[in-house]
Amino acid sequence: MEAEFIYTYFELNGIKYRTADGLTVEGKDGLTWNRTGSLPVVLAGRRLFYIAQCAKFKEQLEQAVDEASKQLQAFPKSTTGLTPDAVKSTPEFITAKANYQRAFAKLRAFNASSSRA
Repeated sequence: MEAEFIYTYFELNGIKYRTADGLTVEGKDGLTWNRTGSLPVVLAGRRLFYIAQCAKFKEQLEQAVDEASKQLQAFPKSTTGLTPDAVKSTPEFITAKANYQRAFAKLRAFNASSSRA
């Protein structure tokens, strides 16, 4: 029985490959997966694994921002749509706003460090 891994799959030169950690790459040979030591294949596997991990991390950051935003939006608003000063001075609002700012800052820093190339 095969161990439970979350694989990143890719195809290179018509051959299917997978990697679970970005370090070891297996190629599909008929019905079995065999480890490959081909440098171009391993480097492609590392790159694609890194991209997949970055996408997962960004999704987690976006979820944290969305959740913090929902908590902030739960506070009462005035008829103009603004949060009253009396609400802004409560410890609950201050905590919720700090959580949102912290989550958004992490997402902004991640986006700034990500390459679009």
